[in-house]
Amino acid sequence: MGVVVTFADSATVWFEIEPQVTARVPLKGVTWLQNGRQQRLIESLEMRFVPFRADLFPPLLPGTPTPFAVHLFLVNEEDSERYKSAVKKQIADWLAIVGPKKSQECLIVYFSNPNKKDARGFLNSSVADRIKADYGQKTNVLILKPVHPKDPTIWNDFFAKLRELILSSFNAKLAVYEEDIRRLDSQRLLPGWNYCQFFIMKDGSACTYEYLNVIDDALLQYDELEAAFFQNLLEQGAPWFQSFGGNEPGDDSHSILNVNRKPYRDRILQNTISIFDFRIYLFARQISLLFQIAHGVVETCIRAKKFISSFARTLREYSAGLVPHFTESWVYTSCMCVIAQCDERAAAMESTDLTVYAGLRAELLQYARLQLDILGACAGLFTSSIHKMPDDELSTVTASGDSYDANAAIATPSESVTNPDLKKALETEADFDALYLSLSERAIKDFETSQRKRTALILKGDIASLHFHRKRFKEAAAICASVPTRSTLHEGWEKMDQIMLQQLIQCLNAIEQPEKPSPMLVDASLKLLGDAWVRLSAEDLGGYVDIVNRASAVIVDNGAVAKAAENSKGPNSEFVNLSCFHVSISRFINRVGNEEPHELELRIENRLPKMMDVPSIKATMISKDSTVLVCGAELVKLEPGENIVRLKCAIVTTPGTYSVEKIILTISGVPITYPVPFNRVRKTSFEVKRQLEAFEFSARFLPSFDDSSKKITRRVLLIRIGSKITFPSSDAPATLGIIPISLATVPPMQTVKFKTTREDGGPVRDDDMPVTNRLIQIPEFRAGDTVSCLVPITVDKNHVSGIDMKFVIQYVGSDGKERAFSKIDCLRLLPPLKCTHKMVPHGLGTLIQFKLEGNSDVPLRLDGTSLSGISGYEVKSFCKSENMLIFKNHSVNLVFQLEPNGGDASQKAVLNVKYHPVSEEMSSHISEALRKFLEEKGKLKYSQFLSKYLTRVTQSMRDILTYSFTGRLDLPTESMDAFKNMLLMEEKSVADDLWDLFSSFVQRCPSISSSDVLAAKGLVDASSLPYGFDIERHQIVLSAGVLPVHTLPDYRVGSVISCVLTVNATFWSDDVASESLEVTYDISADNRRWIVSGLSRRRFSIKKGEVSEFRFDLMAISAGKLLLPLVKVASVQPSVSVYCSYPRSEEILVLPSETETVRVQWETMAV
Repeated sequence: MGVVVTFADSATVWFEIEPQVTARVPLKGVTWLQNGRQQRLIESLEMRFVPFRADLFPPLLPGTPTPFAVHLFLVNEEDSERYKSAVKKQIADWLAIVGPKKSQECLIVYFSNPNKKDARGFLNSSVADRIKADYGQKTNVLILKPVHPKDPTIWNDFFAKLRELILSSFNAKLAVYEEDIRRLDSQRLLPGWNYCQFFIMKDGSACTYEYLNVIDDALLQYDELEAAFFQNLLEQGAPWFQSFGGNEPGDDSHSILNVNRKPYRDRILQNTISIFDFRIYLFARQISLLFQIAHGVVETCIRAKKFISSFARTLREYSAGLVPHFTESWVYTSCMCVIAQCDERAAAMESTDLTVYAGLRAELLQYARLQLDILGACAGLFTSSIHKMPDDELSTVTASGDSYDANAAIATPSESVTNPDLKKALETEADFDALYLSLSERAIKDFETSQRKRTALILKGDIASLHFHRKRFKEAAAICASVPTRSTLHEGWEKMDQIMLQQLIQCLNAIEQPEKPSPMLVDASLKLLGDAWVRLSAEDLGGYVDIVNRASAVIVDNGAVAKAAENSKGPNSEFVNLSCFHVSISRFINRVGNEEPHELELRIENRLPKMMDVPSIKATMISKDSTVLVCGAELVKLEPGENIVRLKCAIVTTPGTYSVEKIILTISGVPITYPVPFNRVRKTSFEVKRQLEAFEFSARFLPSFDDSSKKITRRVLLIRIGSKITFPSSDAPATLGIIPISLATVPPMQTVKFKTTREDGGPVRDDDMPVTNRLIQIPEFRAGDTVSCLVPITVDKNHVSGIDMKFVIQYVGSDGKERAFSKIDCLRLLPPLKCTHKMVPHGLGTLIQFKLEGNSDVPLRLDGTSLSGISGYEVKSFCKSENMLIFKNHSVNLVFQLEPNGGDASQKAVLNVKYHPVSEEMSSHISEALRKFLEEKGKLKYSQFLSKYLTRVTQSMRDILTYSFTGRLDLPTESMDAFKNMLLMEEKSVADDLWDLFSSFVQRCPSISSSDVLAAKGLVDASSLPYGFDIERHQIVLSAGVLPVHTLPDYRVGSVISCVLTVNATFWSDDVASESLEVTYDISADNRRWIVSGLSRRRFSIKKGEVSEFRFDLMAISAGKLLLPLVKVASVQPSVSVYCSYPRSEEILVLPSETETVRVQWETMAV
């Protein structure tokens, strides 16, 4: 639509200017001031130029809108005579016709010829002046004078004038309409008021706005008309309408958007229109306007759904006067008509939001499909539709109004509906299914495009219902299986899911072998049992339980219980918190038997009316350091009601506090998970005790012989790993990680050498294992074997206390899962024993004195000492060190004599000290005695628990020292209550049995005796501490000493004491060729006590067999017991090995001086 402008000309003016005019329309950005209101902007003003004819204006009824706005008469005549004779009369005749038109403007446009040359433009101005003179007072005149033939500026003036006249025309039209509307609206409550007249005025106003392309205001008029209709219908009824309508042929099947199908406006003017036609016309006019705006397609779908659904209820209220099934046919036709029109418009408009539009179109398609459901049910083509109308509603669509009876002879929908698509679909099942599936698939696609996937799943369920009704079980089962019903379980949807699952089960039962249920069938049965059990009968529940039990029996018969959950192939084979079972955690039982697994006790309530076979139940427990502990039970039968189930745990190698994370019931290969906490139950934690250490791990630093001057030194760490269990072969070998916590680092390494020793005495194997990412690969070894390795560690030399280090062994457990063994130890840098030595030449031999000092809090027992690495000497020991105890800071001296035997003498040797802590011999003796006792009683399974308990209660420092000092320790006698407090999570019978065993053992072995311990040798593995030293051999041995020359009664401060230094050669080896030796002596006197007079340092020659004496004087300058100065004798010849012994220095008592202090100055000389 648009504004119509007529044109008439005196000759062929239009054909000359038409290209210039049409190229400039529509007008963009037109500013419009409507009757003094707020200024508005018309984005695009469409205009149609129509040639003037006398019959162009037929008679119009009052209120009829017209698009005519301006009438043009175009003149370009240059001859004034011809103007007078012909053109003037043409203008007069034209003006006589268009002049009386109300709210329409007339405009005479004169185009002057720029190429016409005359004197002063007399002729041109003459015609223009005559036109102004003749018609300037009667109508609008526009004189255009182009400068040259293609002057474009004249068109600005032309369209400016044309725009002004168009807006003036429509302002006048709207003013008339508004006045009439106000008048009729004010008379609404007066007798005789007619809504149809009010409608005509508002409709004319809306059309006028539409001509101007002001769509919002036009739409507002119809919205106000619709609101007024319902208000008047509520207040006064509908006396202006002839009838409800809907009885004309095609009313149920023709397009509701075609405003020209019937003379709707004429019937409104004549008050003969029906309510049905009125509502259709009003809706069609609204939609025609919406199609002209940018997002009109989306708004059209929204209004269409609202109108169709609300008017459908009105049609059902008036169904008595309509043909049977009229409402369903009309709703279907209306939805499909709107969809067809919207698809066409959406394809042409790029601004349409296709995602939103797809969702709205899907709703209309679904609404249309629902009508097909109802018609199919009435025609007996799809009586199982879950969307069919209830009986009370179906009764309204029958011809007679009687209650609907599927078996009664009534008019079929195909006889009453006139929509050709519906008539064809209702003839045969094949045609019905084709249309049904086509609509459903289109709606599903649109719902998925608009991200409304749950609604799409519902429509898939409808398709499955159709296939199921047609006994196409494979197609129905495939669709049902693809719909994740448990994800759509929301309030109000449970019944629909239940129907889907029941259909799926019936389909699978029809196409499968009943004795071997498929995973899909088991899935569906578990879904119904888990979530719909409260809505199912006991008979149905029993049938579904039988299906699940048959599937479980197949798994058990195939021996695949352990792999059932992993091999599950069901479409949705994982469930969480099925409400048919209520699972709660009762307690955790720490078994104390050596080979008895711990148990987790559960209470499982079976709310089903029949026993359920559960091939596997597993519970996962996690400690604070993320260690996983799995408990499980197989072949469990859950009877109706409460069941107590105990799950046996895997071997516990890492004790600690564990929390139950989840419980999994594997039924027919499908895992059902109950995470903890669930059902608002708090997470339950238990203290889990160790049953068996996966590894016997020990680490210690070897004694260090590094240079003490270095700040950073490298120490060697000895690691021993023994295994108590055999691990399966795996592609991922075990690895050892060493993590120093402080003050130490592990240097980069390429390989580490391991030594493997066999428990059965097999050959020792050496392996060079690679190091990857600081993880040391451990060689494979069996239970009872031990591997050991040496690892360098860089430590701070000044750090003498322990270093905390963490060791982590990553391995694959017996269940095939990766596990970790970790241990944190504080490793002592200092050895438990300190060792020093002193060597004294004795003739040709040497006396060696070793001093062992305790450096451990726990007393150590020496198991023996020996010298190794010595050749060329005969060794003789002067001590008996076996079974000797060494306490902390206490020392033991060991003396050995070395006599040359004529062979090649070694330069280095090692003292091997074997020892063990007293605590180890105590625990070993108790463990062995307890083992023998339990073996007699046939209760060896409790040996580990009782041994650990007795060791713990006898390993206090007080008990260890008591045993060490007295050689005896009495075993404690615990009270029964204190003993049983450790067994609160164990069975009462087991706790009583353990108490009896403990009491009997203490009565038989009331104490530990060191004599008994030492008599039973071989119970403790001794540790070895090697101490290396150098063997010194001297060619000449000297003896030097200082003595006073005279012994006086007393010595006083300031008195002079004459002394003599005696140097004597006590041994002179035959391999020394010279008879004399050049040596030096050096007297070291404390300057705070002595003043030396004489040579304090001198070089001299000593001869074999002679004694050399040297005199010097001393003066004491302080009183008290003073040692005579020390002297040091050294050889000048480095090729000769000389040893000098110094007898103990003599001590003299110096008394204070009796006279005044005498100052004496001495000069010390050296030669």
